[in-house]
Amino acid sequence: MEKYCQFCPVAKAAEILCEKWVILVLREFMMGSTRFGQLRRGLPKISPSILSRRLKTLEEQEIIVRCKKPESNSYEYHLTESGEELRPIVLGFGTWGHKWAKNKINNEDLDAGFLLWDMRRRLNIKYFQNKRIVIHIEFSEQSSRDRYWWMVVDNNEIDLCFEDTGHEPDITIITTLETMINIWLGYDKLKTMKNNGKMKIFGSKEHVNNVSQWIGKSTFAYN
Repeated sequence: MEKYCQFCPVAKAAEILCEKWVILVLREFMMGSTRFGQLRRGLPKISPSILSRRLKTLEEQEIIVRCKKPESNSYEYHLTESGEELRPIVLGFGTWGHKWAKNKINNEDLDAGFLLWDMRRRLNIKYFQNKRIVIHIEFSEQSSRDRYWWMVVDNNEIDLCFEDTGHEPDITIITTLETMINIWLGYDKLKTMKNNGKMKIFGSKEHVNNVSQWIGKSTFAYN
């Protein structure tokens, strides 16, 4: 942990919060992640060893607490009172970034895995009324590794899959990764992208016409 050697509370907070990945780890907690694997899905470019070290630091600072799940050998992490008080600060980072840093997004920032994980947790599953729904998403310009994705809604749970589920998709979305990210963040309108052919949606007329009711938006698209 880098030391600023100042008594100022800003400096002391920065020593903890400004270490690489810490703010993003906290973002994941505030978006509902509680397990190591979930944190990794939301932070696909962090190594497991670095994530473990950041979690240890946050535990030592009493920002999170690690709890063993009942009747299980696995653990969960939860924000403490101190951690919860960071919520407006972390969300404020996102609000500021959405407004002022949108032009800083480069090609290297276009991460399909994180986008789909974020979409998974914002999808309006109530719209589907407990029906099993398979959503197939194709990013037309991506290599085979990041091109095809599936989200399966079943029993109020959503699975994000890298491989074909073997079930005929109920909804298929074909677009570019950049277009989907800009829609997700609210920089582009979904309806406009559909009308100009940059996003194509296939499936039942009901699902296609009401896509804005179920697809969701980034937490920061509303700010």
